[in-house]
Amino acid sequence: MFLHDQETNASPFMLKRIFLLLFLLLPYHYTAYAQSAQKVDITLTGLNEEMQKNVLAGLSLAKQSKSQHLTDFIVKRLGQKADEEIKKALEPFGYYNPKIKIDLHKQENTWLVMLDVDPGDPVVVSDVEIELSGPGSSEKLLTEALENFPLHEGDILNHQRRPLIFAH
Repeated sequence: MFLHDQETNASPFMLKRIFLLLFLLLPYHYTAYAQSAQKVDITLTGLNEEMQKNVLAGLSLAKQSKSQHLTDFIVKRLGQKADEEIKKALEPFGYYNPKIKIDLHKQENTWLVMLDVDPGDPVVVSDVEIELSGPGSSEKLLTEALENFPLHEGDILNHQRRPLIFAH
């Protein structure tokens, strides 16, 4: 019984000390965290304006560049993802094998991110063969859609040019 009383008396005292210590360290934590926030400056070269917009829209570094919670660790981690994100962002334009150079270095409190992208050769349509068969093959809507099909031999495989075959 005596030990139990001592434990219950000591417990509130210890809790008060812990809360006091946390309370005193809290402003230091926020100050240190705010000072560790980084600025990111991204330069992207080698692409046309439409491809640049798509790359920046999918680039984690660009999305997080204004965050107050950006630290050196996070910038480096996001920089490691940039290569795959750039490749993915170029696929809708028909570019599947880009050459990407990434230079990520810090100057004072700013991370300079240099992205030099050579999209390479696009995928080109080598052959388009569409055949209508069956009872509906002579339907006017289908024959017109076939005549106006937007993908032709020699075209760049551009996923953004979605055919509206049956739109009227």
